[in-house]
Amino acid sequence: MPGRTIDVTADKGLPSIWKEGFVPKKNRGQNFLVNRRILEKITREAGLTENDLVVEVGTGPGNLTEHLARTGAQVISFETDAALVAYASRQLSGMVNVILHHQDFLETDLAHHVAEFPGRAPVIVGNLPYAITSPVLFKVLESDVPWRAMVLMVQKEFADRLLAPPGTRQTGLLSLAASLVAETERVLQVSRRSFWPVPRIDSTVVRLFPKTFSLESRIRDRILALARPAFQQRRKKLTGVLNKAFPGRVILPGDLVALGIRDDARPENLTIDQWIALATRSANDWEPA
Repeated sequence: MPGRTIDVTADKGLPSIWKEGFVPKKNRGQNFLVNRRILEKITREAGLTENDLVVEVGTGPGNLTEHLARTGAQVISFETDAALVAYASRQLSGMVNVILHHQDFLETDLAHHVAEFPGRAPVIVGNLPYAITSPVLFKVLESDVPWRAMVLMVQKEFADRLLAPPGTRQTGLLSLAASLVAETERVLQVSRRSFWPVPRIDSTVVRLFPKTFSLESRIRDRILALARPAFQQRRKKLTGVLNKAFPGRVILPGDLVALGIRDDARPENLTIDQWIALATRSANDWEPA
């Protein structure tokens, strides 16, 4: 890899696990954030107090977990790698406000864990491997668990797609899902050299806040049910996709025009208001008899 190599011995937590023979697993996307300055910035961007509940996705060696816990917030952290759970448990053993779970966040009952701390809407924090970034976001966005914020480290290209506004080529199902329920912003660009091992691309920290208005869950779910096949066939016009979705009803271009949608529209062309109108109309009028 061209360029400077990170001196992992400069990090407090990583050297000992490195010396213990731990080898990061490439197939799990294990690239650990070791830049203390970035760890501190992520913690500040989360805006935590001792009254907060943090749900961390991916404990890793506990570097970020430690910073989050030092705010006084209650931290619940999930990790699938047994070796990392054992190491982080030793590193964080003196922190009574940290609960580590050797469990896949995607398979956990998030509502159950949050309910153990009533009155606290969780802040979701994590350095996410590329393969699970979309599933993690959809798990939270589609859940009925109230959350206060999400502060997530993701690959830069993924962040670009997540933040893409309607009407652009990068607009996709995830950016639509996020925009239905959240305000999303880019808060920090992170060099690949802040990680060990050094990945091939840079990362971005994004922050999401729930929107002040509450979209009815029935309409939200309807929009996503329509948008999934539409974005899978994004070169096709919406009328063709909708006619497959509603085989008992012939949907004509004029049906879209009546909703303020161009008759040749494709999914990336639609605004949030148009998706809401489309979902409402389909729920009321287009179901097969």
